[in-house]
Amino acid sequence: ALYVVPALLIVPLPVLLRPGILQPLAGWALKRVGRQPLDRAFFLSTGENLRVFTAYCFGHGLNGLGFFLVARALLDPSEISLPLAVAALNLAGLLGVLAFFVPSGIGVREGVIVGLLSSVMSATVGAGRAADVTIKL
Repeated sequence: ALYVVPALLIVPLPVLLRPGILQPLAGWALKRVGRQPLDRAFFLSTGENLRVFTAYCFGHGLNGLGFFLVARALLDPSEISLPLAVAALNLAGLLGVLAFFVPSGIGVREGVIVGLLSSVMSATVGAGRAADVTIKL
């Protein structure tokens, strides 16, 4: 559920960002603050939205895959799953951005990753393995 619910919330975004929906909504909001509505040329077409959305999701998945590979190098392969790694990294990034009271989300991202990965490993095991890797390097 931790992975599926956020994914289901972003699936309708390419449809909601269609010019036919976004342009009237943006025009209404701009009129409310005393500005002129935007011309249709400022909005991406539905196909362009889908391409950008797909590239955006692919990029985040690729970052999560990289995090998974690094975590797997430090942990036993059975201790972390690909969905957990992708979700932990992307949720940490999101919460780091939303923590505007902390410069650049310092500490927030790390705290979220530690919190989510603590379900598959203890802090002493993680610290011990990290120390082993550091010594071996």
